[in-house]
Amino acid sequence: MGNFFIDLLNISITASYIIIAVVFLRLIFRKIPKKFICLLWGIAGLRLVFPFSIESAFSLIPSTETFEPVSGNTPGLRVNSGIPVIDMPVNDYLGDRYAEGITVPANLKDTIASAAAVIWLVGVAAILFYGLISYIKVKKSVSTAVLLKDNIWQSESVVSPFILGIFKPKIYIPFNMDEETRNYVIAHENAHLKRRDHCIKPLGFVVLAVYWFNPLVWAAYVLLCRDIEAACDEKVIAKMDNGTRKEYASALLECAVNRRRIAACPLAFGEVSVKNRIKNVMNYKKPVFWVIILAVIACIVASVCFLTNPEKHEFYDCGYALRVISGETEGMSFFLNVGQKGKLYGSETYKITMVDLQGGCVELKFSEKVLVSTDKSFYDDLLSGKEKTKNLKLDFGEKKTVFLSNDNEDKVTFWVEKNKALTM
Repeated sequence: MGNFFIDLLNISITASYIIIAVVFLRLIFRKIPKKFICLLWGIAGLRLVFPFSIESAFSLIPSTETFEPVSGNTPGLRVNSGIPVIDMPVNDYLGDRYAEGITVPANLKDTIASAAAVIWLVGVAAILFYGLISYIKVKKSVSTAVLLKDNIWQSESVVSPFILGIFKPKIYIPFNMDEETRNYVIAHENAHLKRRDHCIKPLGFVVLAVYWFNPLVWAAYVLLCRDIEAACDEKVIAKMDNGTRKEYASALLECAVNRRRIAACPLAFGEVSVKNRIKNVMNYKKPVFWVIILAVIACIVASVCFLTNPEKHEFYDCGYALRVISGETEGMSFFLNVGQKGKLYGSETYKITMVDLQGGCVELKFSEKVLVSTDKSFYDDLLSGKEKTKNLKLDFGEKKTVFLSNDNEDKVTFWVEKNKALTM
């Protein structure tokens, strides 16, 4: 059970990257039709529901295994988020204090994972129970509803129109609603049914229950509910003129409800962010062709970059790390991970291309040609026209300095040393 929870935790962290990306796109591209934003939320949902294993060089996911399984062979606690500036300080701290067999019990990771799994199960059960009770209460409140026509029912207990049900959804509206408002309400709720929102929202609630420990998933669910309603509004008003849109906005205002709870169901006409929806309705303009193309491209790029995993690298857990000092900074350390990339000044990057444990050496490859030297011989090498190279070979314990320009300032020092975060 501990490993199962760790798997969920890793999936949750992986999906968090696309949630952040969707929030960013949502803020930047306000003119994109909301149906495309809903598609982007769908990509985030797919990442949470299905454990994708397709690898791609275009993946923007730094790591799919931030936390190792408790059955791993690595002693102590550590993280591997794929972001070195985060990993190394955290692992240095954990290595100092939480190396198994020194300062804590040998089964620390197993104990923590098992306890977290129990807490997670309690949270899942509580949220699903809340959703079930909410559904039963709503279902009971409309038990005396009267059929108006088709799948539309009227009830004295309905404050704002809503859809209830998944397999046989019904539209519930209050009595004494004028015909004009009722027509707008029915058009909106039918748009929900055509888009299958009555299935999507409960499914999103179940996903929320599973990943309740991730605050970004809560934010995604709230924003998804808002974007679902906005997408339906856009679908209904797409062919309306200004006067008709005003009438639709009046219907929204009339049916507004003050709901502050997170709900799995139902889909209520005036439930979510009525003020913003009225503004969007009144300011609506049919999106131009290039905006549609931009939205399609955004969905494709998001799918390629976030539904695929980064290419796997060969990882060496040998108690050594690549130490990097840039200028006057304290520097960072990197695990000996073939394929591990780092950034230097400007746009230059480097990558670990080979690790030879028997020979005790590491090879690096730079994106630009660099001058490998020492501080004392740098000017001599420069004046003598020493050839620059893209490759650097480091023996364990050997220190070499790489110069990126001719002013002796942009320099980076590399060496391989024992890593206290990994060493017993």
